[in-house]
Amino acid sequence: MSPTKKKKVLFVGSFAKSSKDGSTGGLNFASRSLIESSLSEHVEWRLIDSTTPTVPSPNMRIRFLLAVIRVFLFLFYTVFHRPDYTLIFVGNGYSFLEKGLMCIWAKALRIPILLAPRSGYIVKDLKSSRRMRWYVHTVFSISDKVICQGEKWRDLFVSFPGVKEKQLVVIKNWLDTSRYEKNVFSLDRVPINILFMGWIEEAKGVFDLVDAVRPLCSGKTRPFIVHFAGDGRVTARLREKIVKENLTRVCLLEGWVTGEKKSTLLSQTDIFVLPTKFEGFPNALLEAMACGIPSISTRVGGIPDLIVDGDNGLLIEAGDVAALSEKLALLLSDADLRKKLGDSAYATVQKNHTVESAAEKMKKILEIEA
Repeated sequence: MSPTKKKKVLFVGSFAKSSKDGSTGGLNFASRSLIESSLSEHVEWRLIDSTTPTVPSPNMRIRFLLAVIRVFLFLFYTVFHRPDYTLIFVGNGYSFLEKGLMCIWAKALRIPILLAPRSGYIVKDLKSSRRMRWYVHTVFSISDKVICQGEKWRDLFVSFPGVKEKQLVVIKNWLDTSRYEKNVFSLDRVPINILFMGWIEEAKGVFDLVDAVRPLCSGKTRPFIVHFAGDGRVTARLREKIVKENLTRVCLLEGWVTGEKKSTLLSQTDIFVLPTKFEGFPNALLEAMACGIPSISTRVGGIPDLIVDGDNGLLIEAGDVAALSEKLALLLSDADLRKKLGDSAYATVQKNHTVESAAEKMKKILEIEA
């Protein structure tokens, strides 16, 4: 019997090891882990890299030029190297405008479109203008499959005009869990390490986190240090706020961490915090949970599909600084609870969020025989 012919997939995603400034993102982790998974035994990939070169993003002139190059490559590959499928990871805003054009072109050529929305900010696009809302709805409706990061997103997308339930497939965000080790729980570590990891942006709740830890510095809680691992447009403002609040001893700006430095930081983390106000299905939160770290996050995007409050993490409402401070105080004072939540978080990722489980679901979408 002859070997099964590989499916040809044109994949628009993020494949660079990092941006020029060392930044990384969840889309990059998801894209690279997928092409490095067992799925590649059945797929012939052709890749178009959409990695943002720097954070903050470059000026509009450069962004437009890069978008034109990617769209041209997409047109070229679909015409001269016709794929069996197009897999398009899409963000919001200008990213959605660009990738939407790719979807429209693929539809015109009758090439199946697998659209994978990866940004929680898409809800802002829906509110930005009537034209943008129409465009988003149109792109979703012409896609053959829309890969949803969780049930919450599926519930939103099925409400779009022209989108049918059979178009929607839930594949929860994934990690290559073999790259993460479960932390050895430390009962007596002093100071306790609290970690935020991601873009330093106002919408990520970084200022809320500073406001939440300020009342905890009175000496009534165990000593702690908050590590901000990342960079972004408001890093300078965050640094100024930390200095102004006299929190330089407890709030450290680490910049982007990768490789061994990132692994070391995660291994020494006791509490992970992501007080974000918009989110798809955050990779950083998955990474923390894969290490068995108890986490506090917000009820936005796909996070409630990942965290069950009180079982494998703690949830608060976005922007609720008092609740964030209260949950931090609780975990700082209760080592048994930290261990319970961390163990359950680790089990959740191992059960539902491995890259191989995602690869198996992708095989079904691509009609690859087992």
